[in-house]
Amino acid sequence: MDWSSRAHKTLQNPRFFLTKIPVGWGECHLNDTRILCWNGRERCEGWGYLGAWSEGERAILESLGQLLENKMWSFVQEISLREAEAWLRDRNSQAALPEDSYQDLREFWGDIQQAIKEWASGGKVLRDFHFPSEKTFSSLSLPEKIQQLKAFFSSERLSGFYRQGGRLEVLDVEGMTVYIALFCSTIPPGALLDWLQLTLAETFREPALNLIPEDFPSRTP
Repeated sequence: MDWSSRAHKTLQNPRFFLTKIPVGWGECHLNDTRILCWNGRERCEGWGYLGAWSEGERAILESLGQLLENKMWSFVQEISLREAEAWLRDRNSQAALPEDSYQDLREFWGDIQQAIKEWASGGKVLRDFHFPSEKTFSSLSLPEKIQQLKAFFSSERLSGFYRQGGRLEVLDVEGMTVYIALFCSTIPPGALLDWLQLTLAETFREPALNLIPEDFPSRTP
C-alpha cells in the first residue's frame, strides 16, 4: 500500500529526532540501539527519539510527539499507536502506512508506557543492571565506562536513594576516578558515598574505583 502524504511529510521534516539525550530527560532504552526520551514532570514538555528506528516507527513516533505535546502524562496511558497512525492519515478511511512497518514499536509500546508512568510518579525510570561477566571496568573505553555507569545509577539498586529525594548524575570519568553530581537529600553523605564506593567496586570488579562528588547547580531537587 502507498503511504499517506502526511506520513511522507512527517519523515521529511522530523521535529523530534535527536542526536543525543538532553540532560535531565527520562529515557527508555529498547533491546538494541533504539532510545525514546521525554521531559516534563507532570506533562509532556519534551519528546524525542534516537537510533535505528524504521521509517514506519519514526513516522509513528513523530505523530506521538505531536499528539502528546503539552498533554498530562496520564494521556500516555490512554493513547494507542492506532490513534497515532490515524493522525497521519490523509483520509479517515485509508491507513497512513502498513501495520508491519511499525510492528516492533507496537510490541514495545507497553514497556514505554510503563517507563513514562514510573517517571511521572517518581522522576526516575529504574531497570535491572547486570555488568558483562567477561569484562572489567578498566578494560572499557571511556564512552563504555560512562554508559555502564549511567545504567548502574539508573538501576533498581538505587531505588531507596531516589525514593528519598536523592539525585545523581555522571559528570566525567578519568581513569578509575568517577566524577558525579550528587544531592543526598536526607541521607547522610558519608554513609551514602561509602556504600556507593563499595557497591561500584564490587559490581564493576574494580577495587581502585574512586568517586568524587560535586554539588548540583542548585541544592534543591
